[in-house]
Amino acid sequence: LEFSDRDVLDEVEIRHLLIEHVGHRCCWGSRPARTWKITSIEDCNVYVGTLETFIEERDTILKKEPYDGGKIDGRDKGPVLGVWELDLRSEFPMLFVPEKEVMVKIPHSEITEKCLDCEGRGEAPCPTCNAGQQHGFYKANQMTRCSVCHGRGLLAHQDGSDSVCGMCNGQGMLPCIACASRGLVTCQTCNGCGSLLAQSTAHVRWKTLTARKVSATTGAASVPDEVFHRAQGVQLCNIQAYQCTPAFFADSYP
Repeated sequence: LEFSDRDVLDEVEIRHLLIEHVGHRCCWGSRPARTWKITSIEDCNVYVGTLETFIEERDTILKKEPYDGGKIDGRDKGPVLGVWELDLRSEFPMLFVPEKEVMVKIPHSEITEKCLDCEGRGEAPCPTCNAGQQHGFYKANQMTRCSVCHGRGLLAHQDGSDSVCGMCNGQGMLPCIACASRGLVTCQTCNGCGSLLAQSTAHVRWKTLTARKVSATTGAASVPDEVFHRAQGVQLCNIQAYQCTPAFFADSYP
């Protein structure tokens, strides 16, 4: 490339730029920049290139939620695509967003399964009155001692008389506050449905990577690269393109 009418710096401008550069350095004195004699000025070309690219990572997450009936998008509706077969062009980030993350449901991957926490019953042993019971076993009609009358059913007064405890109605015992002494509570995993709807979800992450490279001629080889990173120049080229190919590694699979 040839440039006509290129600006030529004189000694005053060069000394001013040198003093400004020294001023950005801690503990550097400006006296040499102000007093040393400039004997020659040498032109050189420096090229600073910036490469911005991104990586895309995909993995599959199995999500489950209570199933209380309704349509299922299962294999009978079509084939289940692999995570890298999904067309996610509508989700691509703008060039070049530092990071982006999305969750996309994989079509036709829904299945129903029995809730293992309640064995499909929709109810599980009460953790309050049936704590420590074996899985699937429970006892009903478990009562707890009334904390007001301490199990007497009566309340003692200072004059020596007794009255019926209003908390337990004179029974001395109270039903379990969690299950009303049924021994069972609604399963928290399936919300009492007894079944779960499982679906595969694609977890997709994009991340931009940036690298800078300085290429200088012999005359500028001794100048630190950071000086050129701060400098301004003429843009010679700017190319943007999508070129995305999956990369598979040996440790990506169990």
